[in-house]
Order: sequence, then C-alpha cells, then structure tokens
Amino acid sequence: MARHGKQHYTLIEFGTDKICVLYGTQDENGAPKILSFAQKSSGGCISKGMIIDYNNCLKILKQTLNDADKNRRMLGGDKGDIFFSINGYPTFTTQGSGTVLMGDAGKKITAEHIDRAVDQARNIPEPADRVRIGVYDSYFVIDSTSTCRDPRGQLAERLDAFMHLVYTERKRVDRINAMLRELGFEQGGEAVPAGIMPVYSALTEDERNQGAILIDMGAGITTYAVIAMDGVLLSGAIPAGRDNIANDLAVGLEIPYDYAQTFIRESRLRKMRDEGSNYLEYTSSPTTKKRRIPLDSFEKIIMLRMREIFSLIRDQVEAKQLLHHVGTGCVLTGGGAMIDASCNVLQDVMGLHTRIGEPSGVSGANGMFPYAPCCYAGLIGMMKYAINLGADDGTPGKFGDTIADMFDDVVNKIRRTRGAIKI
Repeated sequence: MARHGKQHYTLIEFGTDKICVLYGTQDENGAPKILSFAQKSSGGCISKGMIIDYNNCLKILKQTLNDADKNRRMLGGDKGDIFFSINGYPTFTTQGSGTVLMGDAGKKITAEHIDRAVDQARNIPEPADRVRIGVYDSYFVIDSTSTCRDPRGQLAERLDAFMHLVYTERKRVDRINAMLRELGFEQGGEAVPAGIMPVYSALTEDERNQGAILIDMGAGITTYAVIAMDGVLLSGAIPAGRDNIANDLAVGLEIPYDYAQTFIRESRLRKMRDEGSNYLEYTSSPTTKKRRIPLDSFEKIIMLRMREIFSLIRDQVEAKQLLHHVGTGCVLTGGGAMIDASCNVLQDVMGLHTRIGEPSGVSGANGMFPYAPCCYAGLIGMMKYAINLGADDGTPGKFGDTIADMFDDVVNKIRRTRGAIKI
C-alpha cells in the first residue's frame, strides 16, 4: 500500500513559454497533495519543447527551484524522487507486439502466458541514440479476433499483447540530467512523455475505459493521445500551439506579438463579446491614431489556426482507424483550452462531444496557480504518475505496479510496466 504523506516528489515541466516546478506528496487519505509550486518564463531558452540555450535554462530552472523551495521548507519534507517531462520533437512512438501460441485445442490463458506476451511486446530493440521514456498497455487480442483488456482465464489458441512505446533522443535526457546534477540532484531524474501525463489528471475512469482523445495545447506544442480500455492506442505531437495563434494575430492584424499573446491568455475576445463590443480600439502609442479592429477578424484568425491543428490530429487518428474506439469524445486541456471557442472548434472538427479537462482529486492547489488549472494538467498528471509508480512498491524511484488496489495480483503482473494508465 502507499506510504501516505511520507514520500515526496519533485516534478519539472520544461514548457516553451515557462518552466514549472511542483513539489508533491500524498495526504492522509492517499490523495495527491501539492506542497509547493513555482514557475518562471522560459525566456526563449526552450523552443518547441527543445532546450536551445543550456546556460540560460539552467539559470531559470535554478531560480524556479529556489522559489518552490521556500514553501516546501516551511511545510517540511525533502525533494524526493525527481521526474521531468519530455515534450515535442524528436519524440518517437511505436506499437510493440508479442505473441504466445497455446496449442490447437485451446487452453486457458494464465499469468505466465500474459507475462510472456507482454515481455515480447516490451522488449523491442531500440537504436543506441534513443532512450525509452514510456511503456504503456494498449490491449490484448485473443485468437486474432477478440480485443480485450484482461484475457486471463479465457480459452484461446493464440494471445497477442500490444504495448505503446515512447522514445526520445538519448542526448535530450542526458542534457537535462546533466543540468539536474549541476543543481545538486546527483542521481538526476526520470524522464516521462509530456503527451501522456495529462491522462492521469484530466480523464475520468469512464473516458479511459470507453475511449477518449485527449489534446493538450501548449504554447509551442500540441500533444494528443487516444485512450481506450485503460490503455494508450496512439500518441503524438503537432509542432504548433498557442504561440502560433498569437503570431497569426500579430501578422494578420498588425499588432505586437506580446499584445496578441495577452489577448489570448486573458480571454479578451469573450470578455469583449460579453460586454457587447464589436471592435477593439487599439493604438501603439499615445500619439498614434486609434485603430478599430473588428472582433470578427480576431475570431476568424484564431479559429482558422485551431481548425488546422485539430484537423492534423484528426488525420492521424483516422489514419490509424481509431475513431471507432472513441466512445466518450474529446478532452481539451493546456493553455489552448483557455482560448475562446476552442472546444467548439474541436467538436466541429472531430464530430465528437468535447469538454475542457481540468485536474481533479488533488489537494493543496487553491490559489497556487496563476492561470486556470487546465494549464497544469500535465504537471499534476506527472505527480499522480509518480505516486502510482511507488504506491505498492515501498522503494522510492523503482518502477513497479501502477494499477489501483482493486485489481488482484494477476492483473498487477499484466501491468507491471512503466506507465499503466490506471489511476
């Protein structure tokens, strides 16, 4: 069982526009609890998820850690296990598969059969310059016809296991770990895929089981994941996000880029519509004549870019013929969820019910985040992920069972992988 309130975690998110640090643990009921949080602008040291200025990133990360430390020291506890997210390109995914044949007469599937199939699916050779940062259940297939999440005890001649594997360039992970060691984290940290982390915090159990598309739109990257039967069927990233929309507004309407970013972040379009305004009066300086820019122009530019991003994701999902697995709809999170009409555009593009995904089941977050909770779904999801990894193990940092206690030992053996989605 989990060691409630004893184990601590340091979660780091390297975003295009900001670097975030969160210290977390569990409360007396075992629920995730935020101890401290801090964020600082990335200052241009990160582009599309890639660190492009090591020294500046190191400086900003140190400042962010120091800010978060102030509250953490007051509340007590150490820094615990370190996790950091890897986002954007180059990130690679593949589906591993493993097969076990049980004989012509058909036999009952046992834990041993499941273990053998899963081991084959996981142990796919990888290039030396890549490192695996996530292994997730996808599904099982019995006798090449019946798809299920738990094949134990069923009669079969053949069992196939499928796993979703996520990789990135080894040098990306090495670079961040070198940075952490410079800051006193001698063992470095554990890399996790940013696109999967919001699943742990923003999806309900029904959505994970019945099927959903989770989309996390950040400043420079939009990630997506197709989840069904409590497994990952597909994940990926589009190298475009909120900053691209701001750039479109700046170029198309001849306004400063920073002003366009603020316009989006503060949801000014919706606020002005609610006030009955049809135009934005803009001037670049007190001596410059005011311009009246139609709000319809803002809305059109924003919707065109969002439609493009969501259409690219839809094309990827359709190419894998996965839409029929999506039984509940789409969940939109990240900073992009704050953009006016974003849910409406996504619903129109996908033809599926859409909602904004905000983290749930976490204590200590009140008043801690400067933006809406949906902007931190990945960071909070990372904390839930970290807690799940050590919940039944007792060894800090060791990757063991990550499934809830409601499942028995056999199913735990099935999901003894880095990253089973069960929360």
